[in-house]
Amino acid sequence: MSFYQYFDGLCPECLSKDMNKELWLNRGDLFECPQCHLQISLASGLRATICRRRGHGKFKSLEDRYYAATNHARGLLLVRESLTRPYEADGLDTFESAGELINYLSEIKEAE
Repeated sequence: MSFYQYFDGLCPECLSKDMNKELWLNRGDLFECPQCHLQISLASGLRATICRRRGHGKFKSLEDRYYAATNHARGLLLVRESLTRPYEADGLDTFESAGELINYLSEIKEAE
């Protein structure tokens, strides 16, 4: 299992399962994985916030590379989402191990 503390446009959940899946901008302006629908917000500056809810798979485009996360994110610190401010980082609460990341991912809710 791979573990990376930094976001370079690839899905951290898929990477934890040894799959390389690129995130794409969805209609809600969040980056989303077409495979597992994990969403990441870049609203917190140099941090990539893993959102607590999964996306719906409604992408702006899966063909136009402009919307690919790998074109917009390089070396951003992966952090948890704030409990009180959606899409915002919970400070600098980073993931220190693959186990921590997996536990957080297991708490993420499905899209409503």
